[in-house]
Amino acid sequence: MSVMRRKHLNRLDFSSVESASVPDELYEICKDILDHPEFQALKNRVHHHTSNVYCHLIRAAKAALIICRHRGYPQKMTSEIVRAALLHDFCDFDWRLTRQNKKSWTLGERIHRQYVYHHGKNAAKNARKVFNINDRQFMAIKSHMFPAGWPRDIYGWIVQMSDKIATYYECTVNPINKHNNLE
Repeated sequence: MSVMRRKHLNRLDFSSVESASVPDELYEICKDILDHPEFQALKNRVHHHTSNVYCHLIRAAKAALIICRHRGYPQKMTSEIVRAALLHDFCDFDWRLTRQNKKSWTLGERIHRQYVYHHGKNAAKNARKVFNINDRQFMAIKSHMFPAGWPRDIYGWIVQMSDKIATYYECTVNPINKHNNLE
């Protein structure tokens, strides 16, 4: 087998992440989350200026599913990682609303209130409260904002990598919001 052919076999294809449509396999793994009213409400929250939180989470979950399939992980592990990726930004607040009194904050308050440092923990707590996630999923969600959070295991690394892949598509490939596909 030639070197070129081997490279092609090992290449991951994330092109499906560009669209925020929900494939059947993802729906089967996460239907309780996807149909939940609190999760559906994320369609109304802006994310990365060009998308919404709902579509961002769909893209991240699709990226996690692609990575898990490529690595050949067992179905149970794949399901847990994909569900964690789907919930990694499941916060019960909009970080843009916390900026209103920013001018009066001290330097310590500015650092403490930075979104990257606390939204992972908030999302993990909210996901545990609403969807009863396990400890590995909780830690993966809590630590997904690398380098602000440092993933402890493969669950965390895949969730943070999936977040970065989804963000990449939203900010570069899809900067004009043409692939949210919200029927």
